[in-house]
Amino acid sequence: MEIRSDVLELTASFPVMMRYKDVCSALGINDKYLYKMLSKNKIIHINLMREKRIPRAFFAEYIIEGVNCNRSKKFISAIYKEMLMEYPYRLTIKQVCEFLQVSKSTVKRMIANGDVNSYHYHHTYLIYIYKDSLLKYLIKRTVA
Repeated sequence: MEIRSDVLELTASFPVMMRYKDVCSALGINDKYLYKMLSKNKIIHINLMREKRIPRAFFAEYIIEGVNCNRSKKFISAIYKEMLMEYPYRLTIKQVCEFLQVSKSTVKRMIANGDVNSYHYHHTYLIYIYKDSLLKYLIKRTVA
């Protein structure tokens, strides 16, 4: 169930959530071919509002295993838990933006739609998002 250490070393320089351009440059393909791969579900990815992201761990699994990589819900949730382990129980909007590689407005839209649970800290402008809520959102939005 764990990702091999050589795969982790190979992909260590990539961001946690990879964008189209990151995957295209890593595989040496153009974006049209990557889009076809994602539409045929060859790589596990996430639909975040209007954008797609490929988690580094799933990209690494694709490099090693190809299309035959483990696509069980248990495996996917274990990977996300490991990715979010270094973050606190409550994340700020900035931390969520950095993790998902999206803008503030996308995260605020996620909150407004009720996709993730959040709360305001007393009477300040600080908004926190629960890690468990973000984890459930990621698992729900993952296309395997």
